[in-house]
Amino acid sequence: MTNPTFPTDTRSPAEEHPNPLGIPDDLPVHLVIKELCNDLARSLQTQRDDISVLGEQVQILNGLFNATLAERLNMGKQRYDSDDVMNRGWLELALKIQKQCMDTVRTRQASEYMESLRDLNALKIHTRPTP
Repeated sequence: MTNPTFPTDTRSPAEEHPNPLGIPDDLPVHLVIKELCNDLARSLQTQRDDISVLGEQVQILNGLFNATLAERLNMGKQRYDSDDVMNRGWLELALKIQKQCMDTVRTRQASEYMESLRDLNALKIHTRPTP
């Protein structure tokens, strides 16, 4: 496969990036998915009020999205099938994970914005001239 940006480059994407999804090589993908689900469950049970928990959840959900795609690709290589129902199910799962990740990013951004407004308001209260 040639790269349209560099026509003389004949390397395939797999040669350029041996692990493009960033899945650990030392664990089967289904175990990575299980561990990420456990991490997500732990992050949802945390009692912290800060925004950092949302950042952690974004990272976990992003990893879960990538691992889900990698698992489906692995299954496809092993089974050599193109079961439309199975493909649709895996795609729906991946898209739900991606949607949750985006919702979490939006929540984090909204929280950061609200905190900045609160800080700005507190600053205005403290710097207001006394009559």
